[in-house]
Amino acid sequence: MNDVWCYEDGIYRFYHESFNVYSLQHFTTEATRLFEEIDKAASIEEFKLDPYYRTIVGGGTGITFEPEYNQAWCQVTRPIVEAFLHAKYFVEMHVKYARALTKSP
Repeated sequence: MNDVWCYEDGIYRFYHESFNVYSLQHFTTEATRLFEEIDKAASIEEFKLDPYYRTIVGGGTGITFEPEYNQAWCQVTRPIVEAFLHAKYFVEMHVKYARALTKSP
């Protein structure tokens, strides 16, 4: 799944109350796994994942669809979208600054 389609389709799925919004969790967990690998390789305290990020991702991943969640759609799925958008932002920042910087700050 390419990132543009994942983003556009995932947000669309939220607004149309489709259980496919749950698939955003895959991107979020994969991005977080990559960030953790970068943290581990860097071994520098400033590069550790922010506790707020971990809280947001923790609240928006590991959620399995249950039919009764449709009655509380926003309450259950908004954290998935929020976590995805934070992960997407940080992926974009990693790419942007990896291209722009000649060395690590």
